[in-house]
Amino acid sequence: MLVKVFAGGNGRLGNNIGQLLHGLAFAVRSHADKVQLVASGGQLPQIFQFKNLTVDLPDAGSERGKIPKECTDTANGARMKKEPNTYASGFWTTRCLGVPAKEYHNLALQYIWPLLKQEVQSCLQQDEPSKRLVVHLRGQDLWNMNEFEQTPKGPIKMEAGAHHWLWANPPCTMYEKIIREENFQEVLVVTSPDMRHACVAWFQNLNASLDVKVTVQAKSLAEDFCTLAQAKHLVLSFSTLSNAAAALSKRLEKVYVRQFAHNSLLNCQVWPGVSVVQYAMPITEQHHEPYNNTYAGVIEWFTTYNMSSITRGIVFKACQRPIHFFHAAMLPASWPAGVPPARFGAAAFAAAPRTDGLRRSGMCGLAVLAPLAATSSLIRRRAVRTDEHSKAVSAWLDRFVLQGNYCPWAKPAQKRRGIRIVSSTETEPEEVFEDLLDEAEGLPMGPADEGEPSTTLLVCPYVEEWKSYGPFRDFYEEDLLGGSVLLDDFDMKVIAFHPEYLKYGFSVEAGDRIAIANMDGSASHATVLDEEGGLHPEDGEELLDVRLDEGEECLVRYSSIITKLATKQGAEVPSDDRSGEAANLLSRAPRPVLHLLRMEDLDAAGLASRAATGPNIQGVLEENAVRAGKLGLQGMAALLRQCG
Repeated sequence: MLVKVFAGGNGRLGNNIGQLLHGLAFAVRSHADKVQLVASGGQLPQIFQFKNLTVDLPDAGSERGKIPKECTDTANGARMKKEPNTYASGFWTTRCLGVPAKEYHNLALQYIWPLLKQEVQSCLQQDEPSKRLVVHLRGQDLWNMNEFEQTPKGPIKMEAGAHHWLWANPPCTMYEKIIREENFQEVLVVTSPDMRHACVAWFQNLNASLDVKVTVQAKSLAEDFCTLAQAKHLVLSFSTLSNAAAALSKRLEKVYVRQFAHNSLLNCQVWPGVSVVQYAMPITEQHHEPYNNTYAGVIEWFTTYNMSSITRGIVFKACQRPIHFFHAAMLPASWPAGVPPARFGAAAFAAAPRTDGLRRSGMCGLAVLAPLAATSSLIRRRAVRTDEHSKAVSAWLDRFVLQGNYCPWAKPAQKRRGIRIVSSTETEPEEVFEDLLDEAEGLPMGPADEGEPSTTLLVCPYVEEWKSYGPFRDFYEEDLLGGSVLLDDFDMKVIAFHPEYLKYGFSVEAGDRIAIANMDGSASHATVLDEEGGLHPEDGEELLDVRLDEGEECLVRYSSIITKLATKQGAEVPSDDRSGEAANLLSRAPRPVLHLLRMEDLDAAGLASRAATGPNIQGVLEENAVRAGKLGLQGMAALLRQCG
C-alpha cells in the first residue's frame, strides 16, 4: 500500500506542515508500506530540503492496508481508482479523526525533523532562556491584507468588516494575564513584517505598567519559525504556524492557548513533559457584544477587554493524563441580559432555542443512539456496572425514558443492549473526570460495529458535594465547559443529569413572584424580598431572601428557583417563558449522571429528521415538554424514589 502526500498546495507554512503530518498519520494508522512526500509548492522550501521523497514504513504484517474507522472518510476521499492500493491527497481537511497531538509530535520527530534544512536544525538546537514567554501574533491576512502579501498597500480600513478568525484569537489582556500569573520578566513577540496586529503597539507600551522586558521580532519565515519551535513557554495564536512549530518542538514545556486553529496538529493530548493551559471568555465570532464586527471593534476588544472576564483552566500535564481539565465561563447566545455569569448553569443549554436541533439541546440527554449491540466485553479501570447506583439509573432509563417514550432513539439501542451504564467509584471531581475520559476513549470514532457501544452513562454517586445540585452544576459548567470539553478531542458532548436538576439563570429582583422547589419534590410560591441574600455557608452558592405565601420569611438558593411567575410590577410571566419547568424534569435522574453522546449520532438524527426518515426532533422536544409538564414535580419525585 502506497500513500502519496501532496503538501504545499494549501495555504502557508503551518498548513503545509499540517498536510505532511496528517498524511503521515493516515499512512501509519492504515499500515501502509510506503509514504511518498511531495513538496508541491507553498512555503515548505523555506525550511525543508526535499521535493519528492519516498519513505519506507515498518512492516505491518497481516495488518497491512487495514483502514481504521477513524480514517475511513479519509481513505474514501484519497483512494486512487486507477492505481490499486494507492491513496493520494493534500491531506488538509481530509484527515483521520481524533489523532492526539503526541502522535503528530512523534511522527514529526521521526520523519519531518530529518528533512529540515541544516541551518534550521542548528537554529532549533540553540538554547532558549528558561523563563521567557514567546508570543505569536498572527498578522497579514487577518489584518486587511492578502494571504501572501508582505507589504500592505494602505492602512487598515477601520470600518471594514473584520476577518472572522480574529474573534478566535486572544485579546491583548490575555497575554497580560499570563505574564502576571506566571511572573514572566521577559517576553519575545513573534509577528509578521507588516506589524499590523493590534497587540504589537500594546506590547511595546507594556513596560509602562509592568516590569517586563518586551522584544518584538519580525524576521524571515525560517527565523521566526525557529523562534517559535524552540520556545519553552509558548502562547499560540489562532494560526497553524505556531501550532505546527509547537508540534515539531523538542524544548516545549508549556502551551498557553485560547483556541486551537482549524485542522491543528495540537490538542489537549500532548506528549510527556508538556502541559496545556486553555483560557476562555464569552466572546465568539457569532456573539461579541458590545464590540461591533469591524477592525475598529476588534482593536477595541483586543486592547481594552477586562482581564477578569478571562478564565484560566486547571492544567493536566501529559505525563499524568493526556488531556487537561478546564475552567471556563462560556455563555450561550440565548443568555438573558442582566444575568451574571455566576448564575449560569447546566439548564441554560436545555432552555436554548430548540430550532438548532439536538446539537444544542440538553432536553433529551439520551437524545440519539446509533444501532448498538452487547457491551459486556468492555471493562474499564475503575467504573463498575452492577452496583445499586447503576441499577437505579437503569430503572430510571426503563421507567421514565423508555416507557414514557421521551427518547425514541433509545429504544432500538436498548433492545440491542447497547446503552452502557456504569458507576464511577471515585470521590473527587478530578478522578471522576479521569473515568469520563476512560469511557470516552472506549467509544468508537466513526460507525460503531455490531457489538460495540456508542454511548455511556457514567453514574457519579460518591462525590459528596455533588449530592447538592449547585456544586455538580458548577463542575459541569466550569470544568466540563457546559458539556463541550471533549468536543475537540473526541467529538463528543457531555450531558448532565441530577436528582435536583433545576433551571438556573433566572434574573430576579425584589418584588418578583417565583416558584421554588421543596426537598420533597413539591413546589412553593414566594415573593422576592432581596435578591442579594448572601452566600450559603457550605458551598458558597448565592442566596435570596423571600417571603413564602404561607407568611414565613427565609433564605433560599438561587438554584431552587423553578420559574418566575410574575414581575414586581405584577405582570404575569407568559407560560412560554416557563419552559424551564419541563427542562428540569427531563434532566432529572436518581443519581448525578454524565452522559457521553457522540456528535456523529446527533448529526445523523438531524439528517434523518430533516429527511423525514426518522423521528422529528422538534416534535419530540415539544411532546416531551407537554408530558413532563403533566407529570409534574411531585410525580417525578415519586418516580425517582421508586428507582432506588
